[in-house]
Amino acid sequence: MNEQLEGILHQVSKSPLIDNGELQKAYRLVISSLHKGLNIQRAGVWFVRSDYSEINCQLLIDTYHQTEIEALTISALNYPQYLLALKGERAILANDAHTNNATSEFSEGYLTPLEISSMLDVPIRHKGEMIGIICCEHIGNKRQWSEDEATFAGSLADLIGRAINAHAFKESEQKLNDINNKLEQTIKERTAQLVESEKMAALGNLVAGIAHEVNTPLGISITASSAITDSIKKLEKAMENGRLSEVLFKSFLQESYELLFMLENNLDRAADLIQHFKQTAVDHSDQNIHIFDVKKSLSSLVLSLKTEMTKYGVNVKLDIEEKLTIYSYPSAWSQIFSNLILNSCNHAFENNNNPEINIKISIKQDKIMAEYMDNGCGIPEENIAQIMLPFFTTKRGQGGTGLGMSIVYNLITEQLNGTIEIKSEMGKGIRILIECPLTTLPQ
Repeated sequence: MNEQLEGILHQVSKSPLIDNGELQKAYRLVISSLHKGLNIQRAGVWFVRSDYSEINCQLLIDTYHQTEIEALTISALNYPQYLLALKGERAILANDAHTNNATSEFSEGYLTPLEISSMLDVPIRHKGEMIGIICCEHIGNKRQWSEDEATFAGSLADLIGRAINAHAFKESEQKLNDINNKLEQTIKERTAQLVESEKMAALGNLVAGIAHEVNTPLGISITASSAITDSIKKLEKAMENGRLSEVLFKSFLQESYELLFMLENNLDRAADLIQHFKQTAVDHSDQNIHIFDVKKSLSSLVLSLKTEMTKYGVNVKLDIEEKLTIYSYPSAWSQIFSNLILNSCNHAFENNNNPEINIKISIKQDKIMAEYMDNGCGIPEENIAQIMLPFFTTKRGQGGTGLGMSIVYNLITEQLNGTIEIKSEMGKGIRILIECPLTTLPQ
């Protein structure tokens, strides 16, 4: 192949237009290169139907007549010899297109009106099969197509095949991206639903726990109230029968004081439990940022989880400065420590005779520092890196969802803009360090 054709072919093969998947731009580049390299005025890219019943023009540019065609069909019914020749999947070199066996049927209706004398058609292949042709048409006197020119046109046809590969890859990549985006969106929606369900389940556990705790003081209060009523009836009956004595009256007063004391204490206890529950429920559901008392909030949370902790005899110790107030999200902090405490209860203390949880929260410069520790069984080293991944659980099928620590991680890193570090050894419990920026520290 001569240097000029090699140079043009080299430039086209390096062009990003061949591999960026935009076929029309690739077609234009190849056609303009054919115009230049072969010194012709008409060239086009055509695709052949799989049954060779017709060929369809994708782009044909005629610089002589100043026309462009993007939609033209040639049927085997009208040009059977030409379509039959294409089945051979070889180049058609028609030096005299009017007399060549493959192209002569175009003479009257196509070649003569357009002043076309010679045609050079080369196959476009994709995945080993011929899918189309590049059609080169010379206007003017007949010309003798050289071997170099046929090779040049054939090489450009191969680059069209490469462009089609790139287009197919780009389409597949886009479909895959669309599928992945849809899958990610579905996962986000389902995860959000599961997280919300997890939060509601946690609140449901709090309701069940507080109901159990409130039942005891309320039961005692009802018993005391009934006893007072009985004492009054006995005193009334003794008075009606004329048997009311000083000793009996003093006994009634003494018993009434004791029962009223019991009633008052237990009603206070029930009210206190309900107040703590209300605070915990508010902390769980309040998504707003505002100033709140850390120790008061966590004390209420611990009390609301008492029923769950009682199952394992867990003792929770809070090391938090009195009246430590921060400007943050109470719902986030409540959810974090609720999940951590329940995780310890459900996973750490199965064979522990003295289960204990320690929570320490303090302010250091412009940071909120929280330390959570338990003396449970610890976490295997290989699980520490996975424990905060969604759906990771060692109790699959036993009620574990694998979302607890994932929620903790997301709340700390996304909502509180903080960091979490987990340290643990088998048999030596767990130590979790949480560090978050202090937005505002009230005076």
